[in-house]
Amino acid sequence: GDMSGIEIKRLDANLNGMLLAASGKVGLDGDNTSVSAQASVQNVASENVKLFWPPSLSPMSREWVLENISEGEVPQATAQIDIKPGDLAKPVLPREAINALITLRKGTIRYLPGHAPVKAVDAVIHIDGVSLGADISAAHYMNATKLSGGKLSIADLNADNPRIELGFSATAPAQDAVAILRLPRLNQAEQLALRDGIKGSVAADVGLSFDFFTPRDEQGNPTGEDNIVYD
Repeated sequence: GDMSGIEIKRLDANLNGMLLAASGKVGLDGDNTSVSAQASVQNVASENVKLFWPPSLSPMSREWVLENISEGEVPQATAQIDIKPGDLAKPVLPREAINALITLRKGTIRYLPGHAPVKAVDAVIHIDGVSLGADISAAHYMNATKLSGGKLSIADLNADNPRIELGFSATAPAQDAVAILRLPRLNQAEQLALRDGIKGSVAADVGLSFDFFTPRDEQGNPTGEDNIVYD
């Protein structure tokens, strides 16, 4: 078929203080449509990230970011898109089709239902066509737990139930530690014979991995077999 195209040499916009810059080419040819583009945004509140993220572009990453990150701001986000002819006909995009970096300041991340969100998160999130990763430099949890050196990784966003790996260093009052170990899908406090009123503090390097979606049976009820693995 005849291929038609669009080229944007340079687009700059100031939308209520949110700065957008973009350039690129789109070749329109059905399944052989190609996109080569660069874009950046600055000074965006977390809840407005969806305005700049087309739903068809890395939809699982978009869903995870929009559902799990709130509050805070994105001082800078950049994306390079390199969708070659034929890529859109594939079941999933190649890894190199998307290369995006999102800087998050003072955000809130919800990582497991039933668990308190992690707050005051400073992180850099990297997204490609297949995976999502975040380097978390600082965050707060529960009452006075401080997290640092965190890494969150979803290696395959196209899996039916993607696996999330999470690692971080934590310093926590002992009472926070007991509360954390009692949470749904952890349930370790009783097994470790920990009780309320415990004093002192805990420092630990923590590694967790768990499923994106809570495991459910055929009727849609949680199975209780949460395969959270920790070390």
